[in-house]
Amino acid sequence: MVDEASVGSLPTMRAVARSVGIEFTELYNFAMRKCGYKPTRICRRISDEQEEEIRDLLKSSQLTTRQIAAKLGISHTSIKTRKRRLQRQELIVASTEQDFVKKEHRCSIHGVVAYSPCPACAAVRAALETRERALAMRKVRNEKKEDLRGNPQ
Repeated sequence: MVDEASVGSLPTMRAVARSVGIEFTELYNFAMRKCGYKPTRICRRISDEQEEEIRDLLKSSQLTTRQIAAKLGISHTSIKTRKRRLQRQELIVASTEQDFVKKEHRCSIHGVVAYSPCPACAAVRAALETRERALAMRKVRNEKKEDLRGNPQ
């Protein structure tokens, strides 16, 4: 019956189409044309300006992804996707930022290497710095959450 896929007390459009025995797209197009149906979720591309604003907020503010999403009117999963991309990009930039000079030297951990400083040690250092930044941000977010839980208004 229709109520198996319903949300709350109202059936979804897909459930109605299934119960009537017509294609979902046919019902959807009919509802859009004749009934003035407007979907609650609209898939839309995020503009370049919004991308820049998301990037700035992720880098500078201590807001959570959900807070940024609410502020910009974008889904939190879109914000999380951009956050992961930014973190990967920062990790790549951090590992390539170091200027390497082709000069044989002796690393205390890896022995004789062709580049100075040791590329393996520089990569590990960059990864640790990125991880420390992420842990510090997580700690700040958790402290804010605890403050909000502890001080109901």
